[in-house]
Amino acid sequence: SPDSLIILHRLHTVIDPELGIDIVRIGLLETLRVDTTGVVRVVLGLTSPLCPYIKHLARATLDTIINTPGVRRATVKIDPRLGR
Repeated sequence: SPDSLIILHRLHTVIDPELGIDIVRIGLLETLRVDTTGVVRVVLGLTSPLCPYIKHLARATLDTIINTPGVRRATVKIDPRLGR
């Protein structure tokens, strides 16, 4: 199974187009769970309640995780209550 630190490192490449900063540094990454079978679960918060890029960011996050060696399955959920 992939190491959560490797996934975290890769998520630094997912950039918020509005702010030009990656989702980890902005604080959008609320939860990152990796189990021993290679299933990854992520929860993203929002920078603002009407963040226009959240679907784009969720898709980019999912694509980045899925393309990490050892990942079998991934889910990315958005929790609008976790806005910054």
